[in-house]
Amino acid sequence: VQREKGLLDLQDRGGSTPLHTAAREGRGDTCKILIDIGADARVRDSLFRTPLDVAGVSEIEEEVGKRGKLQPNIRKRKRARESILSSQASARVLVVYHDECLDHVTREGHQEAPARVKAISDKIKSNKGSDRFMEWEIAFSTECDRAPLEVIGRVHSSDYVAFVQDLSSQVQSEDGSKDPVPYTPRVQTALKNPQWQGGSKGVKDGMDSDTFFSRGSLNAALRAAGAVCYAIDLVIAKK
Repeated sequence: VQREKGLLDLQDRGGSTPLHTAAREGRGDTCKILIDIGADARVRDSLFRTPLDVAGVSEIEEEVGKRGKLQPNIRKRKRARESILSSQASARVLVVYHDECLDHVTREGHQEAPARVKAISDKIKSNKGSDRFMEWEIAFSTECDRAPLEVIGRVHSSDYVAFVQDLSSQVQSEDGSKDPVPYTPRVQTALKNPQWQGGSKGVKDGMDSDTFFSRGSLNAALRAAGAVCYAIDLVIAKK
């Protein structure tokens, strides 16, 4: 194996690697050894499953599962998952978060409200409750810059980017008001495009706006876009 690294991720007829097999059997020690010498936990079998997906599920149990509900061995599954996720950071779930995203103020009770975003973040980081994430399951990062406008221009038209910048300037200059303004009807009206103007339904009423715009919304959006770019860069770098 030391001479032929390709053997580590060699796949059988069903696409399983040695790491898939070790994970099925809950052999945490074997999973760690395989990863330490170069096995990749991201390799998928013919059904597009990684070793994490099949952890604790033996091939016999899988055959039974085809005729009913599949029940993995919980202890084996936990042993294998802990070993794989502790040994290969790139297999963990990455959550990227920044406090500046809380500057996007909305109408009270809206799904994008800062209080809801913070509650979700706090829950993910919490070590309490039966549904908590274990420290080896998840990576939490705040290391993201605001996305440059030229990057935003790759996915949005120049008209849209200019509209958002102009709206941000308008909101900043309003006399001391911190109240968010309805965003949807403004973008529908400003951009003369049927796709943005609601089609036969027309321009939305402000109270029914899908989202809102506040003084901190532009920077919050740029920070969120930067978080996406940061995460993509890590995935491409296999980190």
